Amino acid sequence: MRMVAQLGKPGASHASGVGKALLSALSDTELDAVVQAHGLPQLTAHTLIERETFQREIERVRQTGYAVDDEEQLLGMRCVAANVFDETGAAVAAVSISGPSVRLAPERVPSIGDAVRAAAADITRKIGGQTDRPD
Repeated sequence: MRMVAQLGKPGASHASGVGKALLSALSDTELDAVVQAHGLPQLTAHTLIERETFQREIERVRQTGYAVDDEEQLLGMRCVAANVFDETGAAVAAVSISGPSVRLAPERVPSIGDAVRAAAADITRKIGGQTDRPD
């Protein structure tokens, strides 16, 4: 299985790990504006297309510190992502790990999430960023 992200090509942020991580750093008002402008188009049978379900997922991301694309953008692929923060505490990037969903099984997601979050926190520290999220 191969997944290719084309640089400069817009994607569906609501259906990607990195996109959901970055969206989780927005205020509820900013998040609502993004959803209003772009919608929640369905890409697979797993894509979160209902506003309330998507909002609950963003709340989960905010609580755990990592986002999961659970075959929402591409069937058979799972992604786990966490934000990198700048010196003001703003999310400026995200790091992720992606792979076939059979290899990144649901029971492994929490430990992978912890590792991705730790890597993002390390990058945040190394660039002089700050966050109050635990490592």
